Amino acid sequence: METPKLTPEQIKELALARLARTVIFSQDVPLNMLQMVFMPFVFMDQEQVAEIARLNAAGEIGEIYEYLSEAGPRSVNGLPSFMSFKLISKADLDAVIEMMDKLRAV
Repeated sequence: METPKLTPEQIKELALARLARTVIFSQDVPLNMLQMVFMPFVFMDQEQVAEIARLNAAGEIGEIYEYLSEAGPRSVNGLPSFMSFKLISKADLDAVIEMMDKLRAV
């Protein structure tokens, strides 16, 4: 598993979605609820969990996120529930934050 490199267009799209609040990041979710919001974590085997932990320890994962359009029909304590998630690298997350700052200034 790798953290995919986002294109400049994807960075702008994600920044716009973040500003429009149509995407949820793991930082928006209480730690004890991550598995209930990002359901695939419940179904991961030990190897997959170890790989996510390795990527995180190596500083390759900036955030876990998903677009609200991908949410299931039910929520948990007011938070959406997803059967999918995406990973963003720290470098790409920094680029998204920088793009958000630029878009706010316009």
